[in-house]
Amino acid sequence: MKQGLLQLLTAILLIFLVFQGQLSATEFYVSSTGNDNNDGKTKATAWATISRVNMTNFAPGDQILFEAGKTFHGNLLLDEKDAGLATNPLILGTYFSFDGTDLGGKGCAIIHGGDGNGIKIAGSTGINVRQLMISGSGRNINYRGSGILVDAGKDIFIDKVETEGFQMAGIMIYGGSERVKVTNVYSHDNGYTGIGAGYRAKGLNRDIYVGYCRTIHNPGISEPSKYIDDQSGSGINLGNVEGGLVEYCESADNGGDFYHEGGNGPVGIWLYNCKDVIIQFCISHDNKSQRMIDGHLYADGGGFDFDSGTKDCFIQYCYSYHNAGPGYLLCAWDTVESHVLENNTLRYSISDNDAQKSGAGIWIWHSMAQRNMQIYNNIFYNSSGRSCIKAIDIKGTFFFRNNIFVLRGTGSFVEGMEPNAVFQGNCYWNYNNAGNWDGATNFESWRARGQETIDGKPVGINQDPLLFFNNNTENLTDPTKILELNEFMLLSGSPCIDAGINLSKSLDISNGDHDFFGNKSPQNKSTDIGIHENSDQHR
Repeated sequence: MKQGLLQLLTAILLIFLVFQGQLSATEFYVSSTGNDNNDGKTKATAWATISRVNMTNFAPGDQILFEAGKTFHGNLLLDEKDAGLATNPLILGTYFSFDGTDLGGKGCAIIHGGDGNGIKIAGSTGINVRQLMISGSGRNINYRGSGILVDAGKDIFIDKVETEGFQMAGIMIYGGSERVKVTNVYSHDNGYTGIGAGYRAKGLNRDIYVGYCRTIHNPGISEPSKYIDDQSGSGINLGNVEGGLVEYCESADNGGDFYHEGGNGPVGIWLYNCKDVIIQFCISHDNKSQRMIDGHLYADGGGFDFDSGTKDCFIQYCYSYHNAGPGYLLCAWDTVESHVLENNTLRYSISDNDAQKSGAGIWIWHSMAQRNMQIYNNIFYNSSGRSCIKAIDIKGTFFFRNNIFVLRGTGSFVEGMEPNAVFQGNCYWNYNNAGNWDGATNFESWRARGQETIDGKPVGINQDPLLFFNNNTENLTDPTKILELNEFMLLSGSPCIDAGINLSKSLDISNGDHDFFGNKSPQNKSTDIGIHENSDQHR
């Protein structure tokens, strides 16, 4: 009884404190016609500069509002003395003379960070940044700045922000940050990455969410004097994250103009040194890999990537198309334990005519440092002469099941994958010739190597999967409409229907509860091969 009463009183006290904080919260205004000698508490008595904002400590519920459509030069800093609460945050944004609640970056106040950061949140908690345009002096001029840098921040929410012109990132999260949410951000024309986390291992970040964002045309850092000893030109790049989700994001036209001494290139959306992070319902397309420097063609430029140190992560329900590099890269940069990839899953995803300049639909690098990689119920399609799968130094453990590999013209289904890769229950089809399986020129020879068998019984098929093509897939850019793709579905009568392996029943591997299009999986007694669960029954 006493314990219940104590809990009730504690709850009442918490509500009172939050309410009291809201009552005492203050709105501070910054205007192009303001004066730093004012108190900043009304539009008529607004401050004029970011420097004046930096001189003030703010409390939970306070709002710092900049005049819409005006530019404010400087580097805004919120530190541990500027503290909000998750339930009563400190708000940084724009004030409008009209209803501008849905404008995003357009028409908002502009924070121009010049050669540094636009906004730095250092050791602070409970900060909401919304409806701002944040610009820098340019990806080759700005020095290691980011539009918003979250350093050891907690309970940070960034929404409806546009960033451009920073050498490092539009948004960068590191320093052991926790519970950071980034939504509806448009990040473009930056150097290292559009949205990033964990650069140079500055602390382990936890509970990071990136959703409904667009990272478009972040070309990289091309000026050698600004070289950061790393690749540049990525869209979304999360590193040193434990527990995270990236969803409904578009990453396109990144890379293509960067300098790197070792030839490393960017990727549209990728992870490194991450654990328990999911990438889902994302589109990555038309990303660029390289420019020619001193006769050297720089690599990468793919759609998605599990990179060094990534463990227990998923890429699912994603669409990669027309990238210069591979649709999906599995890359361990070194063989030491810290670079090992382990227990990662790629499922219900598409590679559509990727590897325009190099690589394959899925490209595996330094496989000796990769263990238990599960790749199932995907489609790898190429009509540009590239292979579906290509590997270098295959010594890790890889399992390819229930995938559809489709080619038109030259290219191999499998290139460099044996001896430690397992293929079971896949469909292979080349519309123009017999195909190539790691040097085997027919399916029977491939099976004779021990592939496409389970307990000595044959599985997998070498038949036309009867896929629906409408030739409009490469126009899809809105991830919220990814379930409306209307492509690569199994037509009635497809040999892939009910021909797959029920992974959850036979191998204790989750099939996922639905296919790429949201249909229940499996529909019938058996699983279909590919990304689509057709309700037809064949067996």
